[in-house]
Amino acid sequence: MKHPKVSVGIIFGHFEPDFVFSLLALKSWDMENRGLLSHPGWLIAQAGTNLPQQRNSVVRAFLETDSEWLWFVDTDQRFRFDILDQLVDSADPVERPILSALVMAEKTNPYRRIVPACMGFSSLDPPEPREYSTIPADKHWKVGAIGTGCAVIHRTVLERMQEAHKGDAQPWFKYAQWNMEDPETGEMVPDIKGEDYVFSLRAAALGFPCHVDTDVEAGHIKKRTLTSADFWPQVPPEQIPDKTFVIIPVKDNLKDTKKLVHQLREQGGYTDILILDNGSNSETRQWFETQKVAKVAAAMGLGIHEMWNAGAQWAMSLHPKANLLFLNNDIRIGDSFCQTLRDALRSDEELVAVCPNYDGRTLVEDVAQLHGICANKYDGTGGLAGFAFMVKSELFAAGWRFPEDCKWWFGDNDLTLTIDGTGGWYGMASGTTVEHLDGGGKTGNWDDPKMQAQLAQDRAVFLAKWAAQGVQIR
Repeated sequence: MKHPKVSVGIIFGHFEPDFVFSLLALKSWDMENRGLLSHPGWLIAQAGTNLPQQRNSVVRAFLETDSEWLWFVDTDQRFRFDILDQLVDSADPVERPILSALVMAEKTNPYRRIVPACMGFSSLDPPEPREYSTIPADKHWKVGAIGTGCAVIHRTVLERMQEAHKGDAQPWFKYAQWNMEDPETGEMVPDIKGEDYVFSLRAAALGFPCHVDTDVEAGHIKKRTLTSADFWPQVPPEQIPDKTFVIIPVKDNLKDTKKLVHQLREQGGYTDILILDNGSNSETRQWFETQKVAKVAAAMGLGIHEMWNAGAQWAMSLHPKANLLFLNNDIRIGDSFCQTLRDALRSDEELVAVCPNYDGRTLVEDVAQLHGICANKYDGTGGLAGFAFMVKSELFAAGWRFPEDCKWWFGDNDLTLTIDGTGGWYGMASGTTVEHLDGGGKTGNWDDPKMQAQLAQDRAVFLAKWAAQGVQIR
């Protein structure tokens, strides 16, 4: 597969160390993988304090190369080694020719100091700029204007703009004036329109929309690095959109793991995947190092509930309202898997957990209420599937955790009993399926005497916990 050429545009005066380390890691990754930057014109750097002039100089130099995309990245950004891969994969020459990562900015507004570094516009004539009050769940967020601190731009945009403004000494980026609302008085006062917003408005006038990928984030280094984690505490909980995160504990079974990750990648419907490696062999670890779909974290020696809790904590550190999808790696998922489970889970405020249809039962409702757990019953009478289920992060935010005193068993039992006790409910989504390959049991040797001893210990701990709460379990 032929990969597009990308040029990196940098305006520098002062370099933040985190930016340097980020760029070096990205360049090293790119050399060993796709080679987006493996050409003579990959780096275009301009020094100076006249920002519009320097950005225009970068664009002119870019148009002399044969690169398809220009990646503007400022020296106060911190980012993942594969952020350029993510942006190029997410952008599109026609649908999304201007695409920014999600970047936060710090404002003087006393009510909301941290906001996304992008702008909307009112329908007035002339249009008035408006800051966004939330970040939508949509991966591709269409906005009025972007900042260019971390954004890719297709060369067709720059060529068309050059032709449209050929009589302008600054055809792409320039400062201008507009009126902004004073947050204290509410009056409209003159302000400087940033060079990147002028660029966005010129692009929009030519039919080129601006988008932000809400799943790809770059940190904005100020006195501290700003991220969306600084933004969300300012937003009422009911206005926070949900995002889906997939958590997969793995120990070998590489063939099925590859197939599952491939299915997830092909279908989408999630923000990120975390694989927790419970001590896999060298072949599996080698694949972990080469694949790019999922993040991998070492989890050798941990029990399943420790891994599930770690996955939940990881997801909640990235977004405050998460749909936590816990999966075994010995499964085959049905169509629209993540999106269907998400839609089911968020269809009712009292619904706390859902699973897919794992035994082909006939369901009348979109979400059928369940009781208890699957417990290897595939005859239409089983409950929540502990090998494939999604839980609202709000349960974890309230303080609940899977019982880590139980190493391998009874976490799904504990979950369903907890939901029963709080007046919520859990169910089976009718719109998608899952197959537990070979009837399950491929994730460990449960007949081993040591595992049987652990089962007995887990059962004793589980029964004692619920007996102390007045719940007798047969």
